[in-house]
Amino acid sequence: MTQIKKGDTVYLQDDHFDFNQKGVPKEYKDIQTPKKNEPYTVRELVSTPDGVGIRLEEIVNNKIWHDVGGLQEPVFAIERFFKKS
Repeated sequence: MTQIKKGDTVYLQDDHFDFNQKGVPKEYKDIQTPKKNEPYTVRELVSTPDGVGIRLEEIVNNKIWHDVGGLQEPVFAIERFFKKS
């Protein structure tokens, strides 16, 4: 698998987001999410307790309070994205 870095064009593999899971802040229900197989540009890579997350140039969400890290913009799990070769 090719390493994803800032500035790369990436594509989402699965656009199902379950915001009803235990522990997911209720504010997540209102965020913009990426769509499957659409191109996105990586804006930022972020270390989280669950691994690496990414933020995208094309999607900017309002900041949400997180128990770890405080007030910050949500990230999307990097393993949900791929680069085309």
